[in-house]
Amino acid sequence: MNLSIKKLSCMALLTAMTMMQTSCDELLGETDNPAPPVSDVTLDETTLEMVYGNGKDVTLEATVSPADTEDFDVTWSSSDESVATVDDEGVVHAVGAGTAVITAKAGSKKATCDVSVVVNLETPLTFEAAADGATVKFNDYDEDIVAPNVEYSLDGGITWKDDLTADGVTLAAAGDKISFRGTNEAYGADDYYDCYQFKLSNETYVYGNVMSLINKDNYPTNKTLTADYAFMGLFNGQDMLKNKDADHQIYLPATTLAEYCYDGMFWSCKNLTTAPELPAKTLAENCYYGMFSNCTSLTTAPELPAKTLAKDCYYWMFAYCTSLTTAPELPAKTLAKGCYNSMFAGCESLTTAPELPAKTLAENCYNDMFNGCKSLTTAPELPATMLAEGCYHGMFAYCESLTTAPELPATTLAEDCYNNMFNDCKKLSSVTCKATNLSAGCCLIGWLWDAGTDESVTTKTIYISSAYSDYIADMNGNLEGTADDDQINTNVPWIKGDSGIPAGWTIAAAE
Repeated sequence: MNLSIKKLSCMALLTAMTMMQTSCDELLGETDNPAPPVSDVTLDETTLEMVYGNGKDVTLEATVSPADTEDFDVTWSSSDESVATVDDEGVVHAVGAGTAVITAKAGSKKATCDVSVVVNLETPLTFEAAADGATVKFNDYDEDIVAPNVEYSLDGGITWKDDLTADGVTLAAAGDKISFRGTNEAYGADDYYDCYQFKLSNETYVYGNVMSLINKDNYPTNKTLTADYAFMGLFNGQDMLKNKDADHQIYLPATTLAEYCYDGMFWSCKNLTTAPELPAKTLAENCYYGMFSNCTSLTTAPELPAKTLAKDCYYWMFAYCTSLTTAPELPAKTLAKGCYNSMFAGCESLTTAPELPAKTLAENCYNDMFNGCKSLTTAPELPATMLAEGCYHGMFAYCESLTTAPELPATTLAEDCYNNMFNDCKKLSSVTCKATNLSAGCCLIGWLWDAGTDESVTTKTIYISSAYSDYIADMNGNLEGTADDDQINTNVPWIKGDSGIPAGWTIAAAE
């Protein structure tokens, strides 16, 4: 009897469990096996070479394994978007020369493609009318002699002509183009009046490889300038010259330069907004002299990778580029005479100065470098302890927003080294100068003329070497411009006046 009851109970339990399972299946449906996770991602290309400037994109295809994996999204990214970008569909766009890694990721797996981008240098120097009726001339300064050994094309380089006249060529409709090539090593000269220059009558885009003017046969690979003054003043004063877009750039690919090769090349091109890349790492004397001076619409400067400079190489390069807000990095530690002379003078919108790492200076190397940069609020560190004649002459003169001067660690000054250095820096409130030998001629003349005169400046302090701590209290009260306190002036080289510590400035010991 008990055994039968137990059997009936077990059967009832099994029946109940079966009914419960049936009910769950009816409510929830049968449970499918989940799809497997992503086990691998591959790309159809692992290396890619692209050309910037030819308008050709490349689409990468990602394959996700296993084929029956769960729903997934492939996300794309680029390691350097200044070289190549990639969209959500895997389309890669070349945007600049260099290398980048494109990554496709799904789940926890990813695949990469190494992309190398080179610049399209096959397009010869080309002018495209931005408005109807743009005349393009390529004549000497007086416009009566046509540039020699030059050909032009009106059909994208299919046919070339050599019958250019002093009247130039008129591009009747916007979008019409004229390209140039030649066999001269130099179109510039040692005088602007002897240079050959492009002259534009109406708004015109310019792009392509300038080296097409040097050698029409090998310009895509030619990266050497051999003649001095090669492109001096080539576009000088052309207000009608304009940049087109990112795919149509002016290219100056030369990596070996010659003296004065780009002197005044874009001087006063007031509609130029983007400067061409400048890849040269070995410079020549005056190679960039005044190259973009007075380009008032230029907002960004090109990279300047050279680490060893030449005499006057950057002299006036961006002077009076009044829209320039950021200066390029200046990595050079080996300087040359006048190398940065007036480089950013009159750049009224420049707010930040680049680092200046050189510890050994050259004559006039920073002369007037930031003179008139009215928006500059912070000066770079000046680590050099070995100075040269005129090295900082007028460097920050008329920087009306500069509030703090960089420390000046040199103990022995050089002739003219700080002459007018902070002249008219009206908001300047402190200077640290650790010099103990101030005997060099004109080393401090006018260095703080009209400095700290803004009404916002309530105290003005000059911090001098702590070697003079014992004398500082007496110096603040007694030191006069003509050294009337014999004891102080015997032991301390500083005097009051325009060539020392101006009236209204307090002396304190530097740390």
